[in-house]
Amino acid sequence: MKVKHILSFIIFILGIVAGYTQTSLEGKVTDAETEEAILFGSVAIYKNGNLVTGTETDLDGNYFFSSIDPGNYSVEVTYLGYQPQRVENVVIQAGKTN
Repeated sequence: MKVKHILSFIIFILGIVAGYTQTSLEGKVTDAETEEAILFGSVAIYKNGNLVTGTETDLDGNYFFSSIDPGNYSVEVTYLGYQPQRVENVVIQAGKTN
């Protein structure tokens, strides 16, 4: 029974450490002129020209990527009726919400 408690404690601690060291990227997409949120816009991140992952903005124009490896990325936003916008050299630092 004691070994079971020790294993449970170790798994609990590892979960806490993983939660605190998670690397993520978040932001908000808005219209440049009106500053209104872009709802359900597509946001993609690229590393070395290769697509890593993508998501959509929410009802407030916010997006969130979790569990990203640290490094340099490009972030591209696309939405019907707008020209695609890309931001180069976005630095993702380990263990932070960037």
